[in-house]
Amino acid sequence: MFNKKSQVTVFIIIGIVMLISTALFIYFKLSVKPAVQIIVPPELMPVQSYVESCIKGIAEDGITTLGINGGYITFPDEIESNPRSYLASPVEQLKNPYWWYDGTSAMPTEDFIKAQISDYVSKELKNCLKNFTDFSNDFDIEPLGEIEAITELAKNDVVIEVKYPLRIKNKLNSTISALEDFKAKIPVRLKAVYELARAIMEKENSESFLEKKTIDLIVMDPAIPTTDVEIGCDEKRWYIPEIEAKLKKLLRVNLPYIKIKGAKYDANAYVPNPFVDRQIFNNSYFSSHYVWEISEEPESYKNMHASFTYDSWPMQIAVRPNNGQELSSNSLKGQEMLSLFCLHVWHFTYDVVYPVKVTIVDDKTAEHGSYAFNFAFKVSVNHNMPDRASFATVAFKGRDRITDEEFCSELGREVTIYTDDDVDATPLKGVNLTFSCGRFECNVGKSEWLGYGAAAGITKKLPYCVLGVLRGNKDGYKEAEMFAQSDAEGRSYTLYLTPIKEIKNYNVVKHAYANPALESSLEANEKATIMLASAKKQSFSSYGVYPTEKEYPLKFLAKDDNSYDLSIYLIKGDQITGGYKLKWDIGWNELKGANEITFHVLESPLGDDDERYLFLSGLDSYSAKVPKPEIK
Repeated sequence: MFNKKSQVTVFIIIGIVMLISTALFIYFKLSVKPAVQIIVPPELMPVQSYVESCIKGIAEDGITTLGINGGYITFPDEIESNPRSYLASPVEQLKNPYWWYDGTSAMPTEDFIKAQISDYVSKELKNCLKNFTDFSNDFDIEPLGEIEAITELAKNDVVIEVKYPLRIKNKLNSTISALEDFKAKIPVRLKAVYELARAIMEKENSESFLEKKTIDLIVMDPAIPTTDVEIGCDEKRWYIPEIEAKLKKLLRVNLPYIKIKGAKYDANAYVPNPFVDRQIFNNSYFSSHYVWEISEEPESYKNMHASFTYDSWPMQIAVRPNNGQELSSNSLKGQEMLSLFCLHVWHFTYDVVYPVKVTIVDDKTAEHGSYAFNFAFKVSVNHNMPDRASFATVAFKGRDRITDEEFCSELGREVTIYTDDDVDATPLKGVNLTFSCGRFECNVGKSEWLGYGAAAGITKKLPYCVLGVLRGNKDGYKEAEMFAQSDAEGRSYTLYLTPIKEIKNYNVVKHAYANPALESSLEANEKATIMLASAKKQSFSSYGVYPTEKEYPLKFLAKDDNSYDLSIYLIKGDQITGGYKLKWDIGWNELKGANEITFHVLESPLGDDDERYLFLSGLDSYSAKVPKPEIK
C-alpha cells in the first residue's frame, strides 16, 4: 500500500513539472515577438536592393565621418561658432570637438550618435536615389511620405531601418505595388568603440591621468625649472618660449607610450634609452607608469588599440613668478637682495593647457570589420596641480586694445567675496581686494561687516571673466589669492588670509668650527642670509639678510604652533663660509610676544672648495654644535 502511494506521488510531481514547463513555453512564445519577415515580390527586388544599397553607402560614409570627428557627422551651432570648442584639422570640414574643455563636459551620448546617423541617412537618401530615374523604363515610382530612419548600435554592427512609403506602378502590366520598409547593416563595432572612448574620458575626468603625467614631465626634466637651490654667484635665467618648446617635445614623444590595460599593444616594442643597449616596452619605465587601467573588465578591449597623440598643437602656458617672457632665480626676494649673497633659490608654478587626441582602432575579425574612432579633450594643469574645473580661457588672453580703467568699467555680473582668517575662520574686515583678469587689474574695494558682524566681505559687479584672480591684502596678514569666475550672476567666494607676525630686530653671530663655544660678531665684509620655509604651509616662506641697510623683516605664521625648515648661509666676499640648518618648531605662545631673535651659525673649517662643499653637505648634523635660535 505504501509503495502504491509513493508511485502515485511521483506521477503527480512529474505531471506538475510538465504542466509548468508547458505553461512557460506558451508564455514565452506569446511574449517574444517573431522577427518580421518582409516579403518582397520578385519583380520589386531590384528597387528594394537599390534603396538598401543607397542606405548602406550613405551610412558607411556617415559612420566613417563620425569616427573621424569624434561622434559628429554635422556640427551643432555651439561648436561651429566657438573655435575653442574643437581641435582644428588641416581639412576645414574635419573637426574634433573637445569632449572636455575649459571646464565644459561635451561628450556626445549614444542617443546623440544614433540620431546623427539617422538624420544623415534621412537627409542624403533622396540624393542617392536620384528620383528613381534608373528605373524610369520599367516603373513609375512615387514617394507617399517622408523618409524616417532609425539607427541601432548592435554588438557587431550598426543597423539602420528606414521607413519610406513608395507607390510602384509596373509599366509592363500596370500592376501597382507598395514598398515601405528597408534595412541595412554596417559590420562595425561602433557601440564597443564608443564605450571604450567614453570610459577613457570618464576615467580622465575622475583621475586626471594625463595631468599627472604632464606634471611628472615638468618636474623630472632638468631643463624646466620648478623648485631648487643653487650655490653660486651667477644668476639663473630661463625663457618661457624655450620651456614651452621643450614641454611640447616631451609631450609629443612620451604621450604615445600611454597604453590601455586590456587593449592591444606591442609589449616588445623598442623603447629608446641612452643608458640601456636595447630596451623594450615591457621592462621600461612606461610599462609600470603609463599602462592605464580604466575598467575592471579590461578583456573587453582585447581587439582594440588606443593611442594618445599631441602633435605640437597650440599650448596655453603661464609661469609664475616671471619677468615677462623671462624667469630668473631669486625672483621671489626682490632685486635689492640679490647683490647681498651668492645663493640662488627659485620656485615656479605652471599653468598648462593643451589638447590631446585619442584614436581607437577596432581590428577586423570574422564577425565585424575594422573601425577607427577619434576624440579629443584638453589637459589642464593649474599651479602644478591637476585641474578639471573651469580655468585657462580668458586669463591667458588679454584685450590689448583697452586699458585697465576701460576693462574695469565694463561691469557685468554681481559677485560676493567673503574674507576670513585662515587659522580661526573669523571674519576679517578691512581687506583690500583686487580682481585680475589676464593683464587687467581692477580695484574691488575693502571688505566690510555683513549681517551685523556675522561675516565680512563685499558684494560688487565685476567685469566678465571666465578665469580671474582675487587678491586680498591686510596689515598683519600674508597676501591671499584664489581663482574666481565672474561669468555668471550670484557667484560667491571666500578668501582666507593667513595671519603673520613680523620681527624686524634680528641678528646673527658666528661660532668657529674648532671651538664652537666661542661666539663672535660678523665681520664688516660678512653677511648672512636667513631662509624660513613652513613645513605646515608649503606656500609660505620668508627671507632675511643680516646686516642690511634696508628693513627686511622676518615673517612667521601667527596664531598657531608651527614648524619651519631654517637655512642660514654665512657669506664672505663671493664665497659661502658657514651656515646653519634646523627643523625649527616654534610655539605661538613663545613667538607672539617676541620682538628679537638671535641666530647662530657655524663657520666652515679652512680648506679648499671641496672641503667647503663637504661641510655644507653635512650642515644638518654640524649645526648641532651651536645653540638654537634665541627668541626674546
